[in-house]
Amino acid sequence: LAEDVYWIHDIIGLRVLEADGRVLGEIVQVLATGANDVYIVRPGAGQNRGQEILLPAIPDVVLAIDLAQRTMT
Repeated sequence: LAEDVYWIHDIIGLRVLEADGRVLGEIVQVLATGANDVYIVRPGAGQNRGQEILLPAIPDVVLAIDLAQRTMT
């Protein structure tokens, strides 16, 4: 794969962090919308349970993916 391109099965399960390190939750699904993928993030314990977060997979939103650490910032 090209640089900054990932398999969906590598993305699902990543822990999603804010730039300041705050944990938003975990990616549970990837929606292919045509224009760009959308990551569905389920908050973890102690967070806004029930409120899934939809993050577009674009450079302005996704700052970094670290498969070794299993995180996305």
